[in-house]
Amino acid sequence: MTENRRIKIAAIAFVTEFYESEGWSVALVERDKVGYDLICKRGEEKHNVEIKGTSGIQPQFIITDNELKQAKDDALFVLCVVFSALSNPTFERWTGVKLLQDFNFSPISYKAKLKK
Repeated sequence: MTENRRIKIAAIAFVTEFYESEGWSVALVERDKVGYDLICKRGEEKHNVEIKGTSGIQPQFIITDNELKQAKDDALFVLCVVFSALSNPTFERWTGVKLLQDFNFSPISYKAKLKK
């Protein structure tokens, strides 16, 4: 297992434990490629939670086009960034609106498709 995968798994476990400790029911949907990792529900409340894990303390991470689309279009979207995920985890949360206000986004890759 790669270091990045270990960080992601630890971050998901940390955020899941936090939400459950606050009385939320949590469903893992990471493999469904919906633009977030967890669906968290508590009564009428619902969060579609994307989780980013880091090994350090800097709020810097890769976000996919689908995740960014969710931040823009999904009023229930919440981003959780877990810092020091493998050692002494802490996290911060941003709604989609706040994420778009607080961060700059730069493309790091492009998909090339043959023109027809």
